[in-house]
Formats: sequence, C-alpha cells, structure tokens
Amino acid sequence: MTHPQFNFGPAEAQQEYSDVFNTLNAAQRQAVRSTATSLQILAGPGSGKTRVLTTRAAYLIRERNLDPKSLMVVTFTKKAARDMRLKLHRMLGDENFNLLRVGTFHSVCLELLNKHAALVGFQENLSVINDKESKDIMKELQATVEPIEDITVDLSEFTDPTTAWEMIKNSKDKGETLEDFRYKVARFSESYNKLVYIANMYRAYEAKLREGNLIDYGSLLLWTVELLKKNRSLLSHIRALLIDEFQDSNGTQFELILEIMKQENPKLLTIVGDPDQAIYGWRSAGPENFNKIRTSIRNTEIVILHENYRSTKCILRAATSVIEQDENRIPKPLTTFNPEGVKMTYMRCQNAFDQAEFISKEIRRCVNESGGVLRHRDVAVLVRTHNLSREIQREFERNGIPYNVVNNRFLEEGPVMDVLAYLGFVHNPFNFIDFKRIINLPKRHIGNVTQEALLNLNKQQGTDFLSTLKYAQSVITKKINVTARISIAAFVAVCESATQMMDENVSDCYVSLTCISEHSSYFTLGKYS
Repeated sequence: MTHPQFNFGPAEAQQEYSDVFNTLNAAQRQAVRSTATSLQILAGPGSGKTRVLTTRAAYLIRERNLDPKSLMVVTFTKKAARDMRLKLHRMLGDENFNLLRVGTFHSVCLELLNKHAALVGFQENLSVINDKESKDIMKELQATVEPIEDITVDLSEFTDPTTAWEMIKNSKDKGETLEDFRYKVARFSESYNKLVYIANMYRAYEAKLREGNLIDYGSLLLWTVELLKKNRSLLSHIRALLIDEFQDSNGTQFELILEIMKQENPKLLTIVGDPDQAIYGWRSAGPENFNKIRTSIRNTEIVILHENYRSTKCILRAATSVIEQDENRIPKPLTTFNPEGVKMTYMRCQNAFDQAEFISKEIRRCVNESGGVLRHRDVAVLVRTHNLSREIQREFERNGIPYNVVNNRFLEEGPVMDVLAYLGFVHNPFNFIDFKRIINLPKRHIGNVTQEALLNLNKQQGTDFLSTLKYAQSVITKKINVTARISIAAFVAVCESATQMMDENVSDCYVSLTCISEHSSYFTLGKYS
C-alpha cells in the first residue's frame, strides 16, 4: 500500500537507500551484504535491527536484482509492520514498494488461506476470531460434549471453558493439530479421562469454527502449514524470506518458516532477533528457535550487532548484569559510545501503598528540582500488569499529579465492535458470531424467539445466513411474524448494498461504513445515539 502523504520517485528512493546504508556500522553492513543462504542476525536492544533488516531487503532488490514480488518480509505486530513498510517505501520508491509483500505472520497466512481456501476445505473470506470469542464458543459447547464414563474423575478444573481453551490454545502454539492432541491422549494414561474431555472439546470447537467459516489465530498458522505441506509450489515465486523479532516465534511459526523454505526453488532466509528479549514463553515462544534454525539449515551465518545506540552506559551495564545470570543464553557482547548517564535507583517497598507513595514523591521531586525542564508528561511509569497501576493512580489523584493511562483497548469499545461486526458479517455471511451481534442492532423487532428460529433454520439449510434470511422473508410461522419479516428484508438490503460495494472494489472503508449507518440508522437510532 502506497503512503499517500509521500511521493517516492526512483531518484529520491535511491538517495534514501544510499543515505541509510552510509550510516551503518561495520557489523550492520556485513549483515546487509551477506551472501549466506541462511543468515541469523543477533541484535541486542537499540542496535538497529529493524533498520538492518529493511536495508537488507532493499539491498537484495537494488543490488542483487531480486524481483520485489519475490520477497516476503514478516514481523509480529501491526505496528512493526507499518514501521517497516514506511522504511522500505522510502528506500524502494512507489513502484518497487507496491510489489513487495510486508506483513505480520497472521496477515500473510490469512492472505494465503483466503486465496487457496478450497485446498484445505474452507470457504473464501475467512473471519479471524479473538480469544474472548473462542472462550464464548467453548461455553456454548459444554453441554454438547460427550460425557466421561469414569464419574470418579474430578473434571471441575477442565470443564471450565477458560481452562479448556488455554490447553487447546497452548497445543496449537506448539504446532499440535487436533490429531496430534488425540494421539497425545493415548500416551498419557494417568490423565486419560481429562485429556479425552479436552480432545472432545477440541473436536467440537473446530467443527463449530468450520460451521461459521471462522478461524482462530492458532489455527491460522496451523492450516497454513498444512496448506504448504500439500502444495509445494504455492510460494515457488518467493526467493527471499526476511523475519523480524525472531525471538517471539513459537513452535508453529518455526514450522511455518521451514515449510516456506521447503517450497519449490531455493530461497534466502534472514532472521533478526535477540534471544535475551524472548518474553513470550507462556505461548511457547523461546530462544531455542535460534539454535533450531542452525540445526535445521546448514551453514547458517551468524552476525552479531554489538553496538547499542539507545541506552547510557549505566543502563547497559545493569541490563547486562541481569541477563548474564542466564547460563544457557547465547553469548552476545553489547557496547555503547553514549554517555555514562544517571545512576539508577533500586527501591524495595513494603507494599503497594508504599510503592505508590515513593513513585509520587519521586515524580514531584524531579519536576520541582528541574526548574521547568522536566514536566509531568515527560515521565512514564511502567507496570507489569494493568491492575498494579490502581494504587499508583489513587496516589497521583491525592497529590494532584496529572496522568494519562495508556491502553490499547479501542477495538474493544462497544460501538467499534458493533461496526466491525457489520463489516465482518458482510465479508463472511457464515459468521454466526457477527450475525448474533448485529441482527437486532439497532432494535428492529427481531427478538430472541425469532433469532432462535433463524439459527435453527440456518442449521437445517446448511448455508450462509444471508441466504437463510432471504428464505425467511417468504416463510410464515409463529416464530417469524410479519413485523420480523419486514425487518429482516431491511437488514438484508443493508448487507447487500455493502456487499455490492465490495464486489465493485470500493476500497474506501468510510464509504462502506456510511452505507451501513445510513441504511440501518445505526448512529441515529442505536443505543449509542
């Protein structure tokens, strides 16, 4: 996607690439220019790893003459992907950049699965669901799962939908399919009944997802691995795979990387990461993947970026002294030419109240003694989990310290989720989650009885919900009365108008939202008016 606020012509892009390359240190240049088939860049914090990865991608296109369409650049978060796109856009120019594939693991997998959905038994226009939606489905399935014959076994822990879902999710993160999980059940006889119950939940859950053409984040990766195993030519055009933040990769993502490398035609692999920053062990990610890459792909070259540009000497020494306690870490020196900096303070408090009071006093002291140089907005307080900030907030309020709590919950706001559900249903009319959310939003006289009748009718037909709703308009039953049929017709009209826009390649999301709001009177009659 081109960034409309910029115009990167060939000359400007070439100059940007040259300017960036000239700022690289010796180790960074070695990484960018490496001729290795498999390259592992070990990059400590603040060592410019993303700059090196994006510059290497530009180098492969500009100086190794690889087709931009043959590169796949992958990272873990949408924010990181946006940052990389901007850097690459500047160095490659509009034409080359628009041919490049840059995204997160999940976005790349979703693109592949939607393009080749039939090869793994899905419909097109898959909808990705989040953890909360997965747990809600598990709750619905509890009553339908086969009972365990041995009533002496305590299943209370495992029948909790959250616990069951976490076990299934962890299994997927390790690269285990439903069949893998069922095989594991047969091996662990001491937990046989408990695992049988989870396996049955797993099977029912996957069937429910298929019913709605839905997929969770774990299955998104698993099914892409399966897709690539069955079709070795799908990514034959890819000649270089570049991966950022490799320390965050879990078992499934590691397997996905290997499957991409096994696709037809040889490929270059570049991974960038810092084993010391592997913090996602709870979802099966860990530094051992660095060693596994070297074992799986022969002659992997290792380049260490050892200069830190971000931190003071004091902070770097402190961080190094902590991480060096890990005897199993990959040795990786890190230096900086930055100033010594201010010494850190380590304060051990008795409880949360003492901690909040100390933080508040320290902020007031720093602001008052800085002579106006330091302001409250220049101070950040980091906490491990959100609930730990409550006492700190209370202390700030007591002392008149202005503050702002930073969170990333915009997409969880009710009105935002409602609009996304409308768009999601138009994209995938099999999606029963979005259907249930929007069929009577705003209020359109389609109550619970009518909704249940529509769900049963849809199950009998085995088709998408839009087809069911069209059929229901002509059905006369006690549960679908005349008023409901009129409302159903209006709802179908909204969805068909938005669908037509998608079919006509109307890409402006604002236009689609306007269509939905105008036809459904969402913003004028809805509960948020």
